[in-house]
Amino acid sequence: MASHNHILVVGCGVIGLQTAVCLLEQDSRSSVTIWAEKTKHETTSFGAGASYTPETNLGPLEKTKLWCKRTLNHLKLLSEDSQATGVYFCDGYRFQSEETKTIPADFITFGFENVTHVTQSNDTEKVLENTLYTHAWKYNTACVDMPRYLCYLEDRFYQLGGKHIIKRKVTLNNLVSAPFNIIVNCTGLGARELFNDKEMIPIRGQTIKMHIPGAKEQFYKAKEKNGDVTYVYPRGNGIFVLGGTFQPEEHDTTVNQETAKSILERCARMVPQLNFNAQVLDHWVGLRPHRKTGVRLEFETIQGKLFLHHYGHSGSGVTLSYGSSLEAAQMINKKSKL
Repeated sequence: MASHNHILVVGCGVIGLQTAVCLLEQDSRSSVTIWAEKTKHETTSFGAGASYTPETNLGPLEKTKLWCKRTLNHLKLLSEDSQATGVYFCDGYRFQSEETKTIPADFITFGFENVTHVTQSNDTEKVLENTLYTHAWKYNTACVDMPRYLCYLEDRFYQLGGKHIIKRKVTLNNLVSAPFNIIVNCTGLGARELFNDKEMIPIRGQTIKMHIPGAKEQFYKAKEKNGDVTYVYPRGNGIFVLGGTFQPEEHDTTVNQETAKSILERCARMVPQLNFNAQVLDHWVGLRPHRKTGVRLEFETIQGKLFLHHYGHSGSGVTLSYGSSLEAAQMINKKSKL
């Protein structure tokens, strides 16, 4: 293996950019270039609701917990300059309709701290008033303004000596023949066709960006019976992202007006004290890169070229991004020393 790696990262969403940054942070001698068919606003990452929200169905649990913990610690550091990074922490509520005094299992599994059980008797902010919910859990977590965060990662890539971000068509043939000794595959849903990974499926998500003057900068979310998650996430300056949908095997990326209407109605039922007749700034649709068997992080040699596959983060790209990208970079460093 060459002492100075010439690495190509394929993909420019949050996983591709974070992986490229981690590679340069781990070994400043490496030469790192990014190829991508979609960049910035064209990526799924750009419009994501984007909060730190761990899930248990993304692969081996202990590995997921490690990646989540590392990412959370990294997000805490980035939140110290939230204006530049787009990362900030805020309080919010997760609503539940069924009555239980037991803290949700995922809060315990992933070590959430200072979680408060809110019922009618201690609902000082009146968040349960005029809703269908009997109780909620109040906690603090990271939220990320993805347009700003992607710009931060791109700037960081160049500051560390990253070579180029090139928008181009990507095929297996041009990857194998490219003048790099390691290819890192962060193509997300694109891996289904590019590498024939039939475990990859799209999960359609639709959101609305809205300006709600005077609204408190906190988040609200609730799991619906059909699997959708209704949420309202703050983005600063009175701007909020409203969602959402969770539609497996749906490929349509056009805005569905009936879905948009449903999102507004669900948000209004969840948080009736907010004014959802306010100014709509944008509608967005993206396809989460879900892998049925969890995140793929492993080496493969194809036609004599070494590939590291790093994709399949589903709707948890931000939540896992730093942890899994750091491990990807460490795997390449270890491989280089053999």
